[in-house]
Amino acid sequence: IRFEHRLRADTELDAGAEACEMPGFLVLPLVENAVKHGERGADGVLHVSVSGRVENHRLIVSVRNSGRLRSPNVARGTGLGLRTVRGRLAHLHPADHRFDVVERDGWVTAVIDLPAIGHAEQSGSHA
Repeated sequence: IRFEHRLRADTELDAGAEACEMPGFLVLPLVENAVKHGERGADGVLHVSVSGRVENHRLIVSVRNSGRLRSPNVARGTGLGLRTVRGRLAHLHPADHRFDVVERDGWVTAVIDLPAIGHAEQSGSHA
């Protein structure tokens, strides 16, 4: 409501990803960062999207926003959100996760890759 027509938020969650377990509030700091640090495009709108899919028994969650990565020398935040996500992933999946933040073609994308826990039960494989 606060952003009205200046923010467009989209979600896309595959059926396989819906069945997966996801640590609570792991994605929230990434969405907050996308809104706080994202930039409006030529249309005057900040675009934010959250997606989830399963590939090769891995849950891939992406949070994207229009804009670009900030230089480490530009102080617009403390980095707490990203540190929190990294710390929780290291604690919950010490050797079995990936977390990257990249910029490409006017978009900043944060990607979480972790085991797709709960996916096999949803897809109907029963012993």
